This record gives sequence, structure tokens and C-alpha cells, in this order.
Amino acid sequence: GLNEVYYDDKGYITYSVAKMNENYLSNAKTEERQYVMCHELGHGFGLPHRDESVHNVDLGTCLDYTHRPEANQHPDSVDYENLASLYGVVPKTRKLLLRNKHAISNNNNNSIHNPSKKSPGDNINQQEPKITHLNSFRDGRILHQTDNGAVYERDAENGGKIVSYVIYSKDT
Repeated sequence: GLNEVYYDDKGYITYSVAKMNENYLSNAKTEERQYVMCHELGHGFGLPHRDESVHNVDLGTCLDYTHRPEANQHPDSVDYENLASLYGVVPKTRKLLLRNKHAISNNNNNSIHNPSKKSPGDNINQQEPKITHLNSFRDGRILHQTDNGAVYERDAENGGKIVSYVIYSKDT
């Protein structure tokens, strides 16, 4: 798998593109596909590798390198804590309010989105992700490399950075 994370010039993630090696994954077990997808999507949210050795005890998180993907299917509590530190948490009262609005909205067949009201993300300059060639990450600088994968960085057109997280398949 491969994930390219695009950062703006302030270091914020603007978007992410996860790429899967369909040739390799088409012959993989369901657990391997789940692990790779979870791992790459985790990078898309800004999560780092938790461990880069496949020869030690599994951590029970999909951000751990492993030869036993069935033991690392999902993010763990540390990954969720990392997400909370990156993005914050939704207070319980807000969660309940959102859940109740959604239930009321579904019962009335009305949308809770009101186009006349501005949402926090309305002012963000939405730009279509520029899909790059699968191997374009190799044009970047190697930030970190192990026998199991590598992290590359290259400059983006907007003054930001593109960070590519690559997991090598067992066959490479």
C-alpha cells in the first residue's frame, strides 16, 4: 500500500490519496487487505507508524508492521488518542445533540443541512486531488526507511509538502 498525504504551507493536511496494489492484494487474504487499508487510511489522518519491525510482538494496531495482519486489524486506543490530540474530541453533549438532530431529520425526511447557514469548512479552498503516478513518491527525499517500508517527502506546488508512506509487499 501507499498513502500520499498533502500538507499545506502551514503543515495542515489538505487531502490524502491512498493507493493499494491491486495485483498483490487480489490474491491476499481478507485480513491482509483489511490491514493494508486500515494502515494506509491511518496515515491519511496523520497517524505515524507505531512499530516498524515485523519480528517482534504485535501491538494489535494496524499502524504496526507485521507478518500477522489478523492480529492488527484496527486502530487501537493509542491511535485514537493520537487522533484526539491532532483533531480534538467532540464533547458528549455535542454528540448527543448531533445524534438527536439526525434522528429528527430522518423522521421528517428533511436534511439537517441548511444551505443558507455557513459551515466551518465553507471557506476552505477545495481543490481536486492531483493523482500522481504510483511510483512518483520515489522522486522525493527518503525521510525514513526499513526493510518493510519507507517514508518519502517531496515539495508540493502550493508550497506545502507531500509525504508518502509505503509498505513493501512480502514479494518485493
